[in-house]
Amino acid sequence: MKNIRYSTVQKELRQYFINDGKIENIGNVYKNNMKSARQTSNTTIQNFIDKLDQEFGVEVILGPRGGLGTATVVKKEIDANV
Repeated sequence: MKNIRYSTVQKELRQYFINDGKIENIGNVYKNNMKSARQTSNTTIQNFIDKLDQEFGVEVILGPRGGLGTATVVKKEIDANV
């Protein structure tokens, strides 16, 4: 498995995800933890979600407005019937 590298902010959010099992409002939380929210794009947030998906297998539930700002990232449920 390829070694996944995380930035400092991503390491903090990764640890929060491990402890809580989900991150609500991931875009807003990510931008609030960055030194400059202006430097954070949806692509940056999506790349972080992709890293979490590679490592843990996650599902993204878009927020009411359909964007990443209010999206929730949760661990995928494993279907026991398979």
